[in-house]
Amino acid sequence: MEKYIVITTINKTTEAVKLYDRKKDWNLIVIGDKKTPNIKLRNGIYLSLKDQSKLGFKCEKKIPINCYQRINIGYLAALKNGAKMIASIDDDNIPLKNWGKNVSVNKKIKSKFITSSNKFVDILYAHKNITNKNIWHRGFPIDQLHNRYKQKIKLKKNCIIDVEAGLWNTEPDVDAICRIANGPFNLKFQNKKFIIDNNCFSPFDTQNIIFSRRILPSMCVLFDIGRMCDIWASFITQRIMRELNSYLLFTGPTVNHIRNEHNLTQDLFEEELGLKYTDQLIKILNNINFRKNDGVLKMYKIIIDKMSELNFVNSRMNIFQNYWLDDISKYY
Repeated sequence: MEKYIVITTINKTTEAVKLYDRKKDWNLIVIGDKKTPNIKLRNGIYLSLKDQSKLGFKCEKKIPINCYQRINIGYLAALKNGAKMIASIDDDNIPLKNWGKNVSVNKKIKSKFITSSNKFVDILYAHKNITNKNIWHRGFPIDQLHNRYKQKIKLKKNCIIDVEAGLWNTEPDVDAICRIANGPFNLKFQNKKFIIDNNCFSPFDTQNIIFSRRILPSMCVLFDIGRMCDIWASFITQRIMRELNSYLLFTGPTVNHIRNEHNLTQDLFEEELGLKYTDQLIKILNNINFRKNDGVLKMYKIIIDKMSELNFVNSRMNIFQNYWLDDISKYY
């Protein structure tokens, strides 16, 4: 089987984990941490810290304990086992009946297309009619909120999909400012599909996405940047997809998000780097000129070398990313 689900958790076996474990056409890998109780799965694989250390991945030794970045080990394990498609899921995202059905990853599809003259797209703005509250996706630049009206939905276009991001009923993935100002939420999104112009950036998370083996190298969840760890990875991935002429697809809701308990003040603190420096990261990504024959591994290496020059990226993250590339290259 070439389809894998990767979840990292510090909780007892949640309802979501139990349901993904029953997916007969998917393999489940659950990545544990120091706080994780011993999880028993019917069909999937549970990898404790001890199990992870035996896999032989160089980057594993650079990941601290009690760290969400442990999910990277699951991605590598899936790749090593022959994954052609990987789903990244949080343990509080309960699958709806349509989860994992008719997946568009690795396919050419025709769907509505969103673009924007200011090069940023917020998928939640395309669903603004479902609520009178002002909402925006976590990681969308705050200083671009007033420009969202520039988003345009165009006629359908044929596109190859490398990343499919599903929305979430009940609790959307918004940033701490939005949640403090406008929460709590109990939303139901419409079943719409939108392809995002690959000349734009549109943040997506790792709590309910499916992506191709081809784009896996750039999906590395980053270090020491708080709650931007998956968002900045999404921007890097979209920059590489631009060169591949492939696209990000947002679907309607495929999970019910019963959000784990969060400290919103701490969330806000962990989103500070994004508020300050996302524009610098985007500038770096847009200014890179790749060569025609650069593959995904080469493009990711060029990006991380450029990122290492930024004063808000520490050496630990760069070392980890290079080890990650070394591990990926053995199976990619």
